[in-house]
Amino acid sequence: AAAAAAAPAAAGGKKKGGSAAGPPQPYPTAVRDWLQLYKTRLRRPPRLRRLTPDILEYQDGYPGQSLNNPSQDKLLRFYRNDLFCRPDRMKIEDIHAEWFGKYDLLEYKHGYIQWLFPIHEKGLNYECPVLQRHEALAMSRDSAVQARIKKSFEMLLDFYGFQLVDSNTGTMQRSARWKERFLNLEMHGHNKLRITRILKHLGEVGLEHLKLPFLLALMTEIVEGRLAHQLDSCVHFWIPTLRDEDTRQLLLEAIRNSPKAENSRF
Repeated sequence: AAAAAAAPAAAGGKKKGGSAAGPPQPYPTAVRDWLQLYKTRLRRPPRLRRLTPDILEYQDGYPGQSLNNPSQDKLLRFYRNDLFCRPDRMKIEDIHAEWFGKYDLLEYKHGYIQWLFPIHEKGLNYECPVLQRHEALAMSRDSAVQARIKKSFEMLLDFYGFQLVDSNTGTMQRSARWKERFLNLEMHGHNKLRITRILKHLGEVGLEHLKLPFLLALMTEIVEGRLAHQLDSCVHFWIPTLRDEDTRQLLLEAIRNSPKAENSRF
């Protein structure tokens, strides 16, 4: 409850018609805390449609697909810092060191996202292989790889306007430059696809626990109107990546009734 009480300030900036709200505060990480804060603010539902085939396959674990070729291990080797990604010809630790906070580069380059967040599906980068099941298992058991995946997640969170406070609990808050980053997310639709990929990836490599806090942060900003244009993606693509069906349904019932603001509020 303490975390929930702090969440409306989630993040600094100024309250509407008021003075500065102070240092950024964490978003809630539990569904019950989020509902306690926002259930009375939920109004107009988004337009609902069927889930896409890729989401259904993800939920079902890609039935009928082996995805377990032992000779394919490029993604694992990349995350062990032993292989360059293509086409950028960089190792994972170099990307972290040189690209963190380079927002234009992260926005307009596209090939890296498949290497940083590989999933059991082919992406637009033909030089990036599909994640194999044995690779995903090895990534989930390798502490050094897990640390690098979390660093990749932090880099993209920062790009979207969020800051990971605790990688064990998934607690996060707005970043220092959240205003410009939220605006960028609202304006560039391809980032919705990237977020879907990030969420799927976390679930494949033993980091499912980071998905719900990220979703609650996004839902907070959607309800507040600052990321209003992300509502449909949240309902049809992001929430459905959660493995736990009960949590999925609870969040869908909540967010499907949230207001879709005409204009973002900063």
